[in-house]
Amino acid sequence: MMVGSANSVMDIDEEILAPGRFDVMIPVFPPNLAERSEIILYFMTKNLDEDSLLFKILKHNKADKIPFWHGVSSQMKTFSNTMLIDFTQSLKENKKSISENQK
Repeated sequence: MMVGSANSVMDIDEEILAPGRFDVMIPVFPPNLAERSEIILYFMTKNLDEDSLLFKILKHNKADKIPFWHGVSSQMKTFSNTMLIDFTQSLKENKKSISENQK
């Protein structure tokens, strides 16, 4: 079995798509609103200790629940899973540097 990926089917050389080569194409779409919200929440809280400042901030703002992230997720319609994970890591790093600068 061989697996390949491309951003666009139109950009793939037609020789690669010749019969007997890549006969099955499975489209993969960006996550929907609910999935984006779940991904963001999961990666925002992944490996986060309940005693950590970030977890306390999330809980205080009700950002430890999926509905909090629907507003943000609705503006991220074309974000891939990787882009969503990068977003959460960026938020965590930003929070970390703000905390370190306040010490």
